[in-house]
Amino acid sequence: MLTLEFLIEEANGLRKYLGLYLFNFDMIRDGEGDGYLVINMNYFPGYEKLPSYETVMIDFFLNVMKLQELEKMKKKEIDNRKKDSKAVGFYAIKMGYESSEESQHVTVGNWRRDWNYSLWSIHFSSFQQINRN
Repeated sequence: MLTLEFLIEEANGLRKYLGLYLFNFDMIRDGEGDGYLVINMNYFPGYEKLPSYETVMIDFFLNVMKLQELEKMKKKEIDNRKKDSKAVGFYAIKMGYESSEESQHVTVGNWRRDWNYSLWSIHFSSFQQINRN
């Protein structure tokens, strides 16, 4: 029997491989009975059979916009850190400290994308929104 965890893992793998946020796929059980096969994919599926699909789609697109804003903020922060680290490296060299390529860069911390959004449906437009991987 398909588990929700298995479906989420498959949807995330397909999302990352395909680079799509919105798609659906159909799966069947293989002849051996211990595996599943993806037999159909749509990159912009219809959700008219899904109750209240309009609000679900609006929420999805708003979440995608939030993700894009987070990515812009991340890029801006990284660019600012690069500028700051170059200034710190230059200051260290100017003050007479021995400096190597590594010491000219200041690592403030790792930035990790916390929000990933995926939409997928399976069999008769059953629907799951996944966020926060």
